[in-house]
Amino acid sequence: MPPYVTPPTRLTRHLHPLSFRQIPTPNNYYKFSFYPATIVLWNSLPANIVQAPTLDQFRLGVTKLDHSF
Repeated sequence: MPPYVTPPTRLTRHLHPLSFRQIPTPNNYYKFSFYPATIVLWNSLPANIVQAPTLDQFRLGVTKLDHSF
C-alpha cells in the first residue's frame, strides 16, 4: 500500500477497527481516483462485514447491503 494510506489517528464509533484515514482531496479529479474513493467505500462498510472470517462470508455480506445512495 502507498505510504499515505494509514489507519486513523483516533477511532470513533462511526469507524470500524480496520478503517483508513481519508485522504484530503482538493480537486474532484483526484477525489474520484482509486484510493480516495475506495477508502470512503471501505470505511462505510459495517464492522461485521469487514471482519468476516472468510472471503465467501465477506462477499455474501457485501451483496446483501443496500447499494442505493
